[in-house]
Amino acid sequence: MGLPELQWPGLRAAGDVVSSTGDVIISHGFLDHEAMSEVQACLPERTLLVCVHLSGRIWVENQYESTLYNGWGTPGTANMGLGGIDYAIRYRAENCQFARILLSERMFELALGDDFRRGAVEFIDPQNAAAPGLASIARRAVLLKDELPTNRLLADSVGFAVAAELLHSWSNVDRRQAQRRIPHHPQREKMRQVADYIEANLFGPFALSELSAVSGLSLPHFMRVFKAEFGMPPYRWIIERKIARAKSLIRDKPISLTDLAHLLEFSSLQHFSAAFKKSCGMSPSEYRAQVRRTHDDRIM
Repeated sequence: MGLPELQWPGLRAAGDVVSSTGDVIISHGFLDHEAMSEVQACLPERTLLVCVHLSGRIWVENQYESTLYNGWGTPGTANMGLGGIDYAIRYRAENCQFARILLSERMFELALGDDFRRGAVEFIDPQNAAAPGLASIARRAVLLKDELPTNRLLADSVGFAVAAELLHSWSNVDRRQAQRRIPHHPQREKMRQVADYIEANLFGPFALSELSAVSGLSLPHFMRVFKAEFGMPPYRWIIERKIARAKSLIRDKPISLTDLAHLLEFSSLQHFSAAFKKSCGMSPSEYRAQVRRTHDDRIM
C-alpha cells in the first residue's frame, strides 16, 4: 500500500510515516497556490484516505462518479477519498496545512471484528464539513510526528483511532457495533501476558494486531482493556518500558547512547534522548553522569 505521488502545484510535503504493519500512512504537508489548478487522483483499491485541514484554507471543487461538490476547507474540516475511484479536483490554497491519513481495509476489519462485511459498510464523505473527532486525532498525530519514526506502533494507533471515528461518525454502521461495550471486570491475566510479551521483545518493533493476538481479544476490546488496566495506550506503555530498559543498561553495561538508541529501535539518538527526558526529567547523558557520581560516592 502506498500514497499516490502528489503533483499538486504549491505543495510542500513535511514527510510521510508508514505504520509497523504498513496498513496506515500518515502524511503532513502545506499547500499554498493562488491560481486555480486541476489534478486527477485515484487511490489504491481497498483503501480510504482522510484529509484533515489544520490551518489556512483551501477552495476545493471535487467531481467523482455522479457526485460534485465545492466549498472551502478550513481548520477542523475534512474530506475523504475511496480507493478505486477517479477524482477530478480543482483547488486554490491559502497557506493550507493538512494531514492525510491513508488506511487499508484491514484497519476497518480490526475495528469492527466479526461485524465487518465487505461491501456492507458505506462511508459518508464530510465534503469539507466540520469533523472535530478527525481533526483532534490529526492534530495529535502531527504534534507527535517526531515520535512516529521512533515507534511506528503509534502510527497504527492513529490509524485505528481514525478508523473507529469514521465508523462512528461518518458511516452507515450502527454506533453500538463500532463501540461495543466490554465487561467491567479487568482482564488482568490477559494483560499480564501482553506485558510479559512486550518485556521479552523490547528490542524489536510491535504491531497492534500482534499485541491483540497475544491477548486473545479483538483489537477494539484489547485497546480499551489495555488502557483501563495500565492507564495509558500500548504505544506509550512500550516507550516507558523501553526507557526503563535503557536505564538498566546504562547502569549495568558500558554501552554508547547511540548504540543504545539503535538497540531499542529508536530512529535516532535525538528521538531517544527526547523520549528519555520526557519520561525521566533528564537526558540519558545526565542520567549516566548521575549513576557514575553515585557509584563513585559509594567507592569513597
